[in-house]
Amino acid sequence: QALYIVLVTRGLGAEDFARYSALQALLLGLVPFSALGFPILALRAVARDPGRRAAIWSAGLRVILILGGAGSLLVAFLAPGILKIGFPLLPLLLFAVSELVFFGLVNLVNGVLQGEERLDRMARVLAGLSFARLAAVAALYYGPGLNLPGFALAHFGGTLICLLIALRAYGRGWAWP
Repeated sequence: QALYIVLVTRGLGAEDFARYSALQALLLGLVPFSALGFPILALRAVARDPGRRAAIWSAGLRVILILGGAGSLLVAFLAPGILKIGFPLLPLLLFAVSELVFFGLVNLVNGVLQGEERLDRMARVLAGLSFARLAAVAALYYGPGLNLPGFALAHFGGTLICLLIALRAYGRGWAWP
């Protein structure tokens, strides 16, 4: 995480890093609401009855896709006014979807894995998220250069890649709505 922050602060510069930090603070405050507590519900339900894994995953997936998607659209249009900063629309939307949808789903996967007492897998997912985001940002930083739109795309892509790998590795047999 420390290397990630160093690359981002050096690559973006003060003004764009301030924009990103303000938006990230807003988004991290909204993450629990986009999931309605389903990661914790998944942990409890799966720990009590592992046979409920598919049902709780399916319900959580629907909730996070709907609320996270709607929340992402609201944030994309309302955040510049709330935060009183100029922010390009596409990077704003990419950050919002990355945190409110993809990160919410990563948390749901982790809730299911915790309920199954597979903490080793949960740790791999979280480490994979950090590594995927770091790799994407480092590729830009050491390649064409880091700017806000590129960083938003790298953040989005790193989070999506981690989610897809986690689902491919651990999501077999889970129900899909």
